[in-house]
Amino acid sequence: MSAVDTLARVARRHAEEVQRRLAEADAYADACAERVRAHDRDMEAEQQVARDNPFASFGAYVTASLIRRAALVSEHARALAAAAALRETLTDAFVELKKLETLAENERVAARAEEDRREQAELDDVAGRMAG
Repeated sequence: MSAVDTLARVARRHAEEVQRRLAEADAYADACAERVRAHDRDMEAEQQVARDNPFASFGAYVTASLIRRAALVSEHARALAAAAALRETLTDAFVELKKLETLAENERVAARAEEDRREQAELDDVAGRMAG
């Protein structure tokens, strides 16, 4: 196994690790989005309670709820940014892997061509000795 094959194997593992981390980041971003949606559903339910009950204290809830929603949206935005960064890293990892795989294949083709050249030279030498 050549050094390039080893590098390609390491690059493949790196790409697979980034892929795994990206899947986790996407799942986390989805979970954050669901928390925002759940919060919005809770807020709508509380608004309905406040409409139905004139004695319900909704003002303090709204203030706290808006702060909580802003935090949830911010967390979701950070999760999306992290996933986007990992996507870029994954693209770079696959580009590097492709370069190394191409280089390794080129080395194998060159080695085969050299072996074929040597074999042909031996055959030519044998043929020349037989003819001469």
